[in-house]
Amino acid sequence: YTTWAFIQAVLARLGADTTPPSFTLAIGTSGTGSGSVSANPAGPNYIAPVAVMLTATASSGSTFTGWSVAACAGTGTCQVDMNANKAVTATFALLPPVTLSLTITGAGSGTVTSSPAGINCSATCSANFANGAAVTLTAAAPAGSAFAGWSGACSGTGTCLVTMTAARTVIATFAPSNQPFAGPFSGSGPVANTFDDCTFDVTLSGSITVTLSQTSGTVQGTAVVTGNWSNTVTGGFCIAGSAPFNYTLPVSGTPSSLTFAGGNFPAINFTGVLSGATIAGTAVLNFTNTTGTISSPVTLTASP
Repeated sequence: YTTWAFIQAVLARLGADTTPPSFTLAIGTSGTGSGSVSANPAGPNYIAPVAVMLTATASSGSTFTGWSVAACAGTGTCQVDMNANKAVTATFALLPPVTLSLTITGAGSGTVTSSPAGINCSATCSANFANGAAVTLTAAAPAGSAFAGWSGACSGTGTCLVTMTAARTVIATFAPSNQPFAGPFSGSGPVANTFDDCTFDVTLSGSITVTLSQTSGTVQGTAVVTGNWSNTVTGGFCIAGSAPFNYTLPVSGTPSSLTFAGGNFPAINFTGVLSGATIAGTAVLNFTNTTGTISSPVTLTASP
């Protein structure tokens, strides 16, 4: 092995130029992906003799696939001996996109959007994102619903950050919010009183206010029913009259089948369906000492 110092000494005795040669290392990248190459020691110009170590680093969403010189096999570091001008190219490939699947569940309603764009859904959906992308999901609920939280690749109730290094699944749950519903109702109909052998027409009017909450699909709450009932005799010996009523009724069931029941005389029962910010159903006035009932439709709309 001959050192450069020895070569310089020989050249000096011959009167030749003893300046060490300088060589250039050109580093480039290619391929469908992206990345960078670092050199140690840094270049691009080197005074011989020197060994340069090259390291390739792929960008997010890309992978390093190899070097252009035969002396550097594989995807590890590459040693380049600078005894001449040389060029080395690092090749990067783009990773395939990965899928983010979103499931929306619960008895409430809402929308989930993503940044970058791709997800904008109020029902189960999916979208593809660049491998390695950081995707932020945001949940929004309309009036009458509340966002209950994330599961799957996220948790909690804040924004959901998903790093897409592989396919991911996120579940967003929305539930009905605790809020009041209120509205008027009225109705009338004939009733037969078998005990007094008479008939009469009953008129029912009033208002109802409902406060609901939901746990695991079960609805619970209270309904305050106020109003007045009156009767007009149409046969027999019944006595005409009227009376106010004010009941606080328990509410139970599911969004598709609510039941309110309570009161003494007359008793008011209510069955309904919760849909968004509306309850619809039928109120029934029950007379405990008669064989008849009257029914009137009741529609409840969310209070401002």
